[in-house]
Amino acid sequence: MEALYIACPICKEAVCAGKRWAFAYLAMPGIAPVGGTAIAQGILRANDYWRVPEGQEWNWQRELLPRVRTFLEEHAGHELRLGFAAHVRMPLFQDERFRSKQPLKVGCLTDWNAPFTEAGKQVPLPANEVIVISHDSVPGALGVGCLPERYAELHDYFVPAEYRSAPLYEGYHLVIEIIEILTGCKRVR
Repeated sequence: MEALYIACPICKEAVCAGKRWAFAYLAMPGIAPVGGTAIAQGILRANDYWRVPEGQEWNWQRELLPRVRTFLEEHAGHELRLGFAAHVRMPLFQDERFRSKQPLKVGCLTDWNAPFTEAGKQVPLPANEVIVISHDSVPGALGVGCLPERYAELHDYFVPAEYRSAPLYEGYHLVIEIIEILTGCKRVR
């Protein structure tokens, strides 16, 4: 089963709520329907969701729930959504900026003065880097193009020297899944 997320469209942030656990204790009882709106206080009062059984096999849940609680407390006055990644995607707009809270999985693509694109180094975007959305996200798209704010300083990090020195090389850009941005970044205003 795919993970369920709780998302805040106002702040453009999300947190993983779990998989079967969230489905069984939030979606199935109707506390937060999949693809629908959710109220932070309703989730915080869902006692079965917060009650973790004994045993080491539940340690993942013990690590997850404090993050969910913090998210709900931070977004208590906002209308939230519960859903799979496809349900919680929201539009991102050109020039919106986000700061990574942790290393992010990104795709690096190099740009050429030719009908050609090549993957750069497949390394994570470091924590505490600001990304700028390059263009409005396409409705239904899984990812979006962006540039790091420190484009020049990160050039060597993302693109091998042999590409950078090639005559037709023009630059690079990043492609990041929208759910990665929502769960791993904080919007910079």
